[in-house]
Amino acid sequence: MTVKAPPVVAPFSTLEQAVEAVAELLAPLAGMGLWMVTKVEGDQWIPLAVRDRRYGFVRGATFDWRSTPCVHMVAGEAPCVAGDVGRVPVYADCGLQQHFRFAAFAGHPIHNGHGELFGTVCGFHPEPLDLDPVELLPRLGAAARVVTTYLAHEELIEDTRRRAERAELESRTDPMTGVLNRRGWELAMEQEQARIARTGSSAAVVLVDLDGLKRVNDSEGHDAGDALIHRLARVLTTQTRSRDVVARLGGDEFAMLLGGVEHNVAAQVVDRIRGALARAHVDATLTWSWAGVLGSLEEALAEADLLLIEHKKRHGRPA
Repeated sequence: MTVKAPPVVAPFSTLEQAVEAVAELLAPLAGMGLWMVTKVEGDQWIPLAVRDRRYGFVRGATFDWRSTPCVHMVAGEAPCVAGDVGRVPVYADCGLQQHFRFAAFAGHPIHNGHGELFGTVCGFHPEPLDLDPVELLPRLGAAARVVTTYLAHEELIEDTRRRAERAELESRTDPMTGVLNRRGWELAMEQEQARIARTGSSAAVVLVDLDGLKRVNDSEGHDAGDALIHRLARVLTTQTRSRDVVARLGGDEFAMLLGGVEHNVAAQVVDRIRGALARAHVDATLTWSWAGVLGSLEEALAEADLLLIEHKKRHGRPA
């Protein structure tokens, strides 16, 4: 009989691979009808990996984090393991019951390498089960720790990777303003999208269109127009962190990529940028969109661009 050696096991290269492996390990555990690895993104609870034997779960569905039993589990308000949720009112009455009924629940929080909540591993079943917390909790903790270890590893190497990326980007700059040119922007988008895939992070795309450049060029001369472009670029660069990028995509069109920001934080940053432009007496139109773990930066860019076109049409400006 010929025996083949087992294949070499490769390390995870994306978050999706890591959570899918964890979900596969959880699938046969405790007879649960549904196991998930989820991410908490603002107010959203997003299933990243699903093993479903009872519910017909729709991939890509998202839920309100506050409606889930996990919000109470993470806060220490209810047990991690409940074989009969009828005995745990916050589980029995939670909003998630309106989407799919469950009578048994088990879960454990997942944290990133900084100890911040990332998401949960959790299981559901439509009927009560005889669940043993002493047996189940260590397994759930181990599953959560696999994801935490992956995230911590990525965080450790992220700074080195970002420094190398920054050096590569610096060779692709707009000679007039010193910010990235269009090719640099495209490369930055590729790098940030890869980062989202590796770490499950999120990012925002901001488009900035300078208003009245032609009028300034015609009435005050091109030197005045160039000075206005410089002032816009300077304001944008002073509003960014080290991980963010600013690019000039064309004559009067700029873009910003804000990495690792939740939706509500991105909204605050955009408001801050608008205020900084107003104080610098730079008239510009800002539109933006956000991409989470299930979205893409290209889709966010297209949405921001569509919003910019709609704004120009409403205000009688050429698109």
